[in-house]
Amino acid sequence: MQEKSVQAENKLWNAVREMLDTKMSTVKDVLESLARTQKGNVKSSIENCMIVL
Repeated sequence: MQEKSVQAENKLWNAVREMLDTKMSTVKDVLESLARTQKGNVKSSIENCMIVL
């Protein structure tokens, strides 16, 4: 039973690694995708937090 749990956990971590490898963005890409205020400053929002993370 424990071996199946370890295998499932390893499978999930492999999926996370794969996603991170394919979804990597440059700093420039991230900065360009952030929502901005009318004055052009970076907006403090949940969406921007999610983009950065």
